Amino acid sequence: MQPGMMTIGGSISQPRTLIQILTLRMKQSTSTYLTTRTPGDLASLIKTSETTMGSCWSVATYLLSGQTTGVIGLHVSDRRKPFKRAMIPVPDEHRNYLVIRINDVQALVIVEHAGGFYNLYLSDESGVYYSLSLRDLVIDSDYNIDLELIEGLNGTLVANQYTREDTSDLASSIRTVISLDNGGFWEGLLPPDEDINGDTINCEPPNCSLHLHMDSTNYARLGVYSTESAPGIIVAHGTIGIELSTNPDLFISRDGGVTWEQTLAGSWGVNLADHGGLMVAAKDYHQEQSTVLKYSCNEGYSWRDFTFSSTDITVYGVVTEPGQHTTIMSLYGGSWDNFKWTVITVDFANIFPRQCDDQDYYDWRPWDERTESQCLLGSSITIERRKPQICCLNGRDYDREFDYHICDCTSEDYECDYGFARPMYDYYAPCMRDHAIELPNPCADGKNKTYMANTGYRKIAGDVCTGGEEILFQRFEAPCCGDDTLPPFFPPPNQPVISSHLAPFLAPPYKEGSMQLTQTRIRTIYLSCILHAIPCLFKVA
Repeated sequence: MQPGMMTIGGSISQPRTLIQILTLRMKQSTSTYLTTRTPGDLASLIKTSETTMGSCWSVATYLLSGQTTGVIGLHVSDRRKPFKRAMIPVPDEHRNYLVIRINDVQALVIVEHAGGFYNLYLSDESGVYYSLSLRDLVIDSDYNIDLELIEGLNGTLVANQYTREDTSDLASSIRTVISLDNGGFWEGLLPPDEDINGDTINCEPPNCSLHLHMDSTNYARLGVYSTESAPGIIVAHGTIGIELSTNPDLFISRDGGVTWEQTLAGSWGVNLADHGGLMVAAKDYHQEQSTVLKYSCNEGYSWRDFTFSSTDITVYGVVTEPGQHTTIMSLYGGSWDNFKWTVITVDFANIFPRQCDDQDYYDWRPWDERTESQCLLGSSITIERRKPQICCLNGRDYDREFDYHICDCTSEDYECDYGFARPMYDYYAPCMRDHAIELPNPCADGKNKTYMANTGYRKIAGDVCTGGEEILFQRFEAPCCGDDTLPPFFPPPNQPVISSHLAPFLAPPYKEGSMQLTQTRIRTIYLSCILHAIPCLFKVA
């Protein structure tokens, strides 16, 4: 049985329609961002996040403070302790901060730098030290942010970034990237092999990929839609090519953003119901008026038409109750001739011939098929999902089953530490020391005989892996240099920190004077004292 075929096992009845003519008073929603008010006013804006986890931040407060010079800084308090200044690695002047998310293990912060460009930064578990995650994030003048945290999949982010210095033409200079590890690594979206007509799409990454319209563009429409009730399903409007363009079609991913398929031509308002078992699409206000909607009970592999109105209506949205547990959808819009808000409620319960049973489900595991590891953020999660070719009803009381286990650590579980970064737009390159960022010198006062040397990497916040290659990325104890005027051990400029390709050239055991390094440690340290001409002794366990 092909995934695109519906197995009915009985006749399908038509959905039931209820039409209500309502006058609605629309209230504009607003979002609060960390923006400056008066330079020098330390209480200009405070954002507090209360958590009950207790493992990291019982209370995490982010204070945006101004200075008399007009230079602002971000300050962090952990569990109501004294505020510490956040260490953000790009030295360009900071103008605004947008705190995207705070949880018990990490903060995601966007910084507006001088020149009007925005970068996304990820904190360590203290919330103090940040690393660069994504450059040149797309944000418009109204602070509409092209960054989406995918619901139902922990650590999956989708974003748009500028690809040229000239950003005057928004649509022609934007590309879409995805991260499956909380922003530690980004890559382009894989384009589908075929269009909705079955014709081959000639698009070879990385020079060609799928790009999505998000909040900042004039073609935002649906945005990037996901819901916790249907893990793995993402719906968005996009185009295929070198960069984002106009005239988008509707695309769907059924594996958390790893692969994509064109599902409908044109622009649509879309929503999910019945825990992802039902998908409804109506032509949105960017297209002509309509009396027909489309619905699918096989994750968009095929669609059926349903006439929901006898007169043409401009549809502005398709909504359902929070949680997407029922089969009821509501469309709101109106007629151009005599405009009144019209809400049309459709119950799709009749399209399902029966209730699902245990044989109608399968186990799905989210992971990036383009990587060696079959884990995400150090764990492997198995999620129960309904087989797409079976058109049966999950029901309001359906409780999805999950299975979870911890994975061995690999390089995919680590990101660049504070003071280290990958070359611009090269997400496959190793982390390299950024000497524009000064790192703390634990040996400067001469009191410490040893310090914990930095490998240039840190475990991604929220990653739970253990063992495996963990030892290759851990900080290690090293002695301070004999000459107090010299800095502690750090890799030199423009050199990667970790590279498995070094092992053949530095065959262990390597001896130079009193220094001895094992094979495992030589891959981690990467450089010896000789490269720094530092008269110090490394004691490696």
